[in-house]
Amino acid sequence: SRETLALESLFPHSVSFDHFEPEMYENFGEDTDTLVSSDGALARFGEHIPLVSSGIQLLHELAGNQEALERARKSDPLGRDGILVHSLEYVPVINSILQTVHQAGEDDESLQRARERDPIGRHGYVTKALEHIPLVSDGIVAIHRHSGDDVA
Repeated sequence: SRETLALESLFPHSVSFDHFEPEMYENFGEDTDTLVSSDGALARFGEHIPLVSSGIQLLHELAGNQEALERARKSDPLGRDGILVHSLEYVPVINSILQTVHQAGEDDESLQRARERDPIGRHGYVTKALEHIPLVSDGIVAIHRHSGDDVA
């Protein structure tokens, strides 16, 4: 089924979903217990933990709770606006990978943000530091001029 394929794509090596029963989760979104409900403390806490958040988002989706699903997506540290993604956009090489992911996901806003934070880009902190090293700075100036940018 579609749900089984979605689960297997999230966790292909760790869990077998041959026994998956959606009925187990049909009461997940109800406020029968404030600690374990979709708006409960455990769900809200788990939404801030990488990978756990993905599982909780799936449970919200299975329960049909769109409000909780949106909240979990916004809280996901590995999501497009997550704190880990924002932090990793300042790391050389990782930034390039994140730009590719943003571009593949057609997320123009996040792609632009990652380009502006690129540490080895034309205004990046690594580039600016290298501009102060003799001879290296001449090469960087040549690269700037070749690409049509003003010399930084």
